[in-house]
Amino acid sequence: MMSLFEKFPPRKRIALGLVGMMVSTLLIADSAGSLSSRRRDLAGDRLLLCEWLASSCSALASASQMEAIPETFNSLVESDPSLQSICLLLADGETSVNVESSAFQRDQLIDKNAHSLLIPVYRDGVHWGDLQVCFAATPPVFSRSGWAVPWLFILIIPICFLQFDFFLSKTLRQFDPSGRMLKAT
Repeated sequence: MMSLFEKFPPRKRIALGLVGMMVSTLLIADSAGSLSSRRRDLAGDRLLLCEWLASSCSALASASQMEAIPETFNSLVESDPSLQSICLLLADGETSVNVESSAFQRDQLIDKNAHSLLIPVYRDGVHWGDLQVCFAATPPVFSRSGWAVPWLFILIIPICFLQFDFFLSKTLRQFDPSGRMLKAT
């Protein structure tokens, strides 16, 4: 009894093997982080924004310019729709500054939100408080913006199979001018 794979001609089996190797190479590259990931880039950008905010708060607090902190927070929350809330919590637990966007729901539990970051703020080298920044939820992996790798596979697999098959048919024709091998494939 012939297996399903043996029913294909050798040229198609070789092309399928080449496509399989290419797809596995792409999967390894994706898991190793070589392919660009929008979610990873977004998380890195958000972390840089939070670090910048924390260092700005530290500089303003050390310079005793506390009145500039709410203005900075307001301008950021108003200009960035993904930024939902910025809260400065002092070391004693008191909330010093709290700025929220109009779309932010208070019942979302800021401290339990998976999309919030807590960054320490220092004043004159001593821990002065924490900056809590809440972002809108990132789109799921298979949303329209997260379809880069799946679409890559959906397009590449059939295109590469046709290219490999065409390449093998031309190559086999040159190696076997009589066409005996081509008839078997």
